[in-house]
Amino acid sequence: MLVGKITAGLMSKTFMKGKMMIKRSILISMALVVLIMTTGCSGYMHGYTKSRARDQYLKVDEKTDNFGFKRIQYIIGFRKDAIRNFIEEKGLPDYIYEYKKDDEEGHKREGFIFYYLNEGKAYDFMEKSWKPDSARVIEIREFTEFEKSRFGILKTS
Repeated sequence: MLVGKITAGLMSKTFMKGKMMIKRSILISMALVVLIMTTGCSGYMHGYTKSRARDQYLKVDEKTDNFGFKRIQYIIGFRKDAIRNFIEEKGLPDYIYEYKKDDEEGHKREGFIFYYLNEGKAYDFMEKSWKPDSARVIEIREFTEFEKSRFGILKTS
């Protein structure tokens, strides 16, 4: 009789642990679904292709639908209105460069630079917080000598 009670007690605890694991799995799955629904496919693809894009100068070519153009689309989808409005006003950049560095407080932040060859200007964006829509222009500058060389812009004396 005592053995039966002990066995029943152990089985019910094991069963309860199993139920808790199932509940936890369901909650994690639901959280992932909510995350994908709120950020959409662009948010997923932004993260999925980020490592291929980081520290690379990517040409943006809408006609060929190249990787640089796709990255711009993912950034717009992930970062939302501020970037969308910027591109609607300025047009697509000729090149994009994505990076990660520490901000003033020492937090790792993502950034990207849009290069417009006709203007000879670089627009440097960096996220201000962990929120995707926090990216803002932190600098508008002329191309560096390295960038001029990289883009094949020759100096005229």
